[in-house]
Amino acid sequence: MLFRSMLHKASTLKVIYEKETSSCKIYQESKFYKPNMIWHVSFHGEQDEFKCSCMRMDSIGIPCSHILAVLGFLDIAELPKSLVLRRWTRKAKEGISGYDDIGSLMEDSLAISRRACLAHWCKEIMNEGCLKGDLFNESRDTLVTDTT
Repeated sequence: MLFRSMLHKASTLKVIYEKETSSCKIYQESKFYKPNMIWHVSFHGEQDEFKCSCMRMDSIGIPCSHILAVLGFLDIAELPKSLVLRRWTRKAKEGISGYDDIGSLMEDSLAISRRACLAHWCKEIMNEGCLKGDLFNESRDTLVTDTT
């Protein structure tokens, strides 16, 4: 959903200036209806890397509308690999202990059933314990004693 909104916002932007330096190309863009709002996107061809002055890609890990507008300007129809972080892929959980090769948590059906049952009863105790002070103290003491 977040990427979809960035893609939609990209349609309101236009590249107004292009400059080539020794290490990258810099694109200046603005909104169609607000020409005083300006962003700079740099493209480092050797690394196939885009950087934007808004820093959204660095902070949230999803290509910002400014980068997407430059991709459209350059007629690039597919996102470069540098713009798709590993955490957004199916391989995000590979190599993490407890996960199988397709990223699913490895548990058998008995463990899953027990987990759901305990979660249900813990929720019940929690709801009652929050309303009644004496039950809260008793539940807390029992949990602390049984888990240590």
